[in-house]
Amino acid sequence: MALVGNYLRGVHPTLYSVLVLLEIVEDPYEHNPEPPVLNNGQLVRATYRAYKLHFNQLGALLNDPASYIKACYYPNGLPTRAAANALADELFPRLARLFDSVGLLASYGMSVTDGQNSPNGLTYGAASDGIQRHMLTVLLRQGQVTELGFTLALSSQQDGNLGLIIAPFGTAAYFANFTHWLVSLLLSASIDGLAIGPQGVLLGRTGALPSFTAMASAVSQPDNSDKAFLFGAPDGTYLSIGEVAFSANIQASTSTGADYGVLGREDK
Repeated sequence: MALVGNYLRGVHPTLYSVLVLLEIVEDPYEHNPEPPVLNNGQLVRATYRAYKLHFNQLGALLNDPASYIKACYYPNGLPTRAAANALADELFPRLARLFDSVGLLASYGMSVTDGQNSPNGLTYGAASDGIQRHMLTVLLRQGQVTELGFTLALSSQQDGNLGLIIAPFGTAAYFANFTHWLVSLLLSASIDGLAIGPQGVLLGRTGALPSFTAMASAVSQPDNSDKAFLFGAPDGTYLSIGEVAFSANIQASTSTGADYGVLGREDK
């Protein structure tokens, strides 16, 4: 078993992560190591970690996948927040390993604090902190100015019985120089969470629909004289403008309509 487990883990990490997720393979690092074996006080076998393979469960998985997954992870549903947190502690680290194996950046748990017991005293409230510590965040693409991804959380019957909550997010920015102008464009879009669970598919806690925000700006770039624009003779009477900036933004939502504005600024 160790030979098969080490081979899958080292050579086929994605397949290994899927098999662990489906509980066909038990990852040895999810459990305590096996105790050492002693014979008359002499060490016969040191502490070790063992893989456990359950290929006999493939039949049940293929015959009824939904029932199999429920039996593995939530046979009694999610009646309490503690049950949801326990499931998140088991399921989300496995999903994080699967996402990591295909080149995505996944992180389980958010760095929230316990109020006065925290170095910085930051807290989101008892209920929110309990959920934030058990969230999985996945970045599909990350760069200097681009970030796309989603966050997963679990909702128990105590928290509205929503089931799996999916909150996608995305931000993209573009910067370019055109002659004496620096142009920037920032785009972001979001929805107020998608829930899949006993109540079906719900879009946002309050039915909020997708929103979109766009911001654009253009800033003049002065030359070595620190004057973007010069009107008149340089050695006589003249008017100079050091910097000119224009910005515009638009916020749109299918529930609230659109809001937009334009702003101009100059430094003489």
